[in-house]
Amino acid sequence: MQYKCNRYYIAFGKKFRNIWRAYDELIGTVHDVEPYIENATFENLQGLRVDPYRDYEVDLLKDLRSRFTNLNLLYSGGVDSHTIAVKAKQNNLQFDRTLVLKQFSEHHDHKIDTSHVIPYVTDFFKDDPGFEIVYNSKDWIRRVFKNKEWWYTGGDTDTAPIGQVAQLDVYDEDSVYVVGEEKPTILYSKGEWWITFPNTMINTCWSVPNCLFFYGLNEFCPEILIQHARKTRDFYVGKFGEPTETKWIHYKMFTGTPESDDFIRQFNANLGRYTVPDNNHDVEQAHVPPAISHRGIARLNDLCQTGDMDLAMQLLKDCNALYHKHPQIQWEFPPFEIKGRTPWFVNLDSLEFLPGDQIGAIT
Repeated sequence: MQYKCNRYYIAFGKKFRNIWRAYDELIGTVHDVEPYIENATFENLQGLRVDPYRDYEVDLLKDLRSRFTNLNLLYSGGVDSHTIAVKAKQNNLQFDRTLVLKQFSEHHDHKIDTSHVIPYVTDFFKDDPGFEIVYNSKDWIRRVFKNKEWWYTGGDTDTAPIGQVAQLDVYDEDSVYVVGEEKPTILYSKGEWWITFPNTMINTCWSVPNCLFFYGLNEFCPEILIQHARKTRDFYVGKFGEPTETKWIHYKMFTGTPESDDFIRQFNANLGRYTVPDNNHDVEQAHVPPAISHRGIARLNDLCQTGDMDLAMQLLKDCNALYHKHPQIQWEFPPFEIKGRTPWFVNLDSLEFLPGDQIGAIT
């Protein structure tokens, strides 16, 4: 059985895997794209019973293992992918391949990469015959990003392998790639609680149809998402009380404040996430906007220092061209981060579904 997700961008009623193809459809208009994330599943949750104590993650792992013959895990060392790996191991469920997609080259020492694979991780996977580290490299970046209009192949302006999975030599379109996406984002408004996901929270592998977002954003087990969102609500209310005004709640909400690190750790623990000992991956990645950490400037600087100034400058020119080509896009940090848009809202109690463009009806 081959897996293809129901994850698209909608433009004038047409579905596109690639966000830039969708924006091309809207050239000359003021309209924006509409993200579509398993809408058909989340439109029909009313009446679903979600056990607050059941381990739906193990249920999903067993289901996926029985469904698919080529089941792979994209592992980062963060709490999301590590929890999947731990629960698979605890239940004797073996992935066919476990791939660590490094941000930089093998000889580049960067804290983003060193947090991916530490001795604990290599020891954890020592008996896994499918465990493999895939390094970034200048040769790979040249091959992918010197192609004219490279943005149509991956859909992200990221020069890291995790942002361009389908361009990797290890990629196989007949396999299923399990991705640890994502911790809940919930909204409190007018006495009600809603779960949603701005598309930029989960843009890694968005355009790759056989990448399966594990934590409930799939057709097989939406119960994970609802259960974790309710846990997040209870955690927040228990810690801070019920909000008195409209409030977005997510694990990065205190970024830039002294309480951020402890809050992230408590947030993850509340969801039952497993943490790699002595690994601050999740805490560190929350501190700096992606455009000025591992997603853009750091790697462009690496290219410049190793003599690939022409490629670094070309990438910046390409991003600048995209920025000006699509003026309706709202940018969080130009030219690397598009401001997130919401595909839908699901009420945490009634499981009522509302399209994302109806946010005004609940705020």
